Amino acid sequence: MKTLYKNFFKRSSQVLIIIFSFFILSLFKPHLGIFYDKNSDKIKSIYTTEIGLYGDSQLMAGINSKTLNLNYNIINFSQSEIPLFFSIKKINKHLKLNNDLKIIIDLGSNNLTPNNLLHWSESNNISFQEHISNNYYYLSLKDYSFFLKSSLRFSIQAILKGIFKIKGVFYNDLFVFNKKQLSEDYIKKIDINILTKYILNNKSSEFSNENFELDILIELFERNNNNHFLILHPPEINIFSDIFNNQNKFDSISKVLKNFDNITVLNYRDSITELKYYNDLAHLNKIGRDKFTQMLISNQKFKDFANK
Repeated sequence: MKTLYKNFFKRSSQVLIIIFSFFILSLFKPHLGIFYDKNSDKIKSIYTTEIGLYGDSQLMAGINSKTLNLNYNIINFSQSEIPLFFSIKKINKHLKLNNDLKIIIDLGSNNLTPNNLLHWSESNNISFQEHISNNYYYLSLKDYSFFLKSSLRFSIQAILKGIFKIKGVFYNDLFVFNKKQLSEDYIKKIDINILTKYILNNKSSEFSNENFELDILIELFERNNNNHFLILHPPEINIFSDIFNNQNKFDSISKVLKNFDNITVLNYRDSITELKYYNDLAHLNKIGRDKFTQMLISNQKFKDFANK
């Protein structure tokens, strides 16, 4: 019996050592610096990229990377539903790899309140694990502690799944809405109270500080005051912005950011109002994406930022 226990302990120890070794090796995946940007259909190096775009599906669907890459060396690192927290952590790592990288950050209405996906629950288990799996190599020990406290089992499970994953670190999704257009009839059928409850349920009440992610964002700017940042509020249909009702927060943040010489703020929230340019309440369709991209590249503030 003692021999059996001894062999079991030995085998278990060997398995744990192997898993831990793969985990340590996987932390170096971002350092390879290779990234396939599906939006521009190009394989690029993070080390030589000029501009990185960081946000969620609003920026994935709202920016035509192929058009931007005609004049600039850009990678769109955005991921669907990604909380601002993970985008900031990714930016931290990329700036260490490429100190000349200029950063564009998506700060739409849905990014101005802490995201529920940062805390585990039965309802968001899949998304919770997905974002940890795709981004754990950007996290600090303090961050690991944060997620392990939320759910020890599912955080470890997410990391183990992520060891052999390449999504997020080596490529991103292609996110383009080609045909659908919003209609007045669709808008009229929306029960704004039900929709508001559904969307705000995805925003976390677990944080005592509702500016949790925004505080980390300010810390990012303070730590990297020699780098150039562009804060971008993408176009949104009015009903979507009204649900979150946090435009005053964006205005307040903009005032704070004016104290930073290295930060440019562009608010395109109300720049596209016609329904024909939207796929749904949160995303531009293809013609909306192309329209917004042209608006952006013709903006002198954007040109000044991109050419610094």
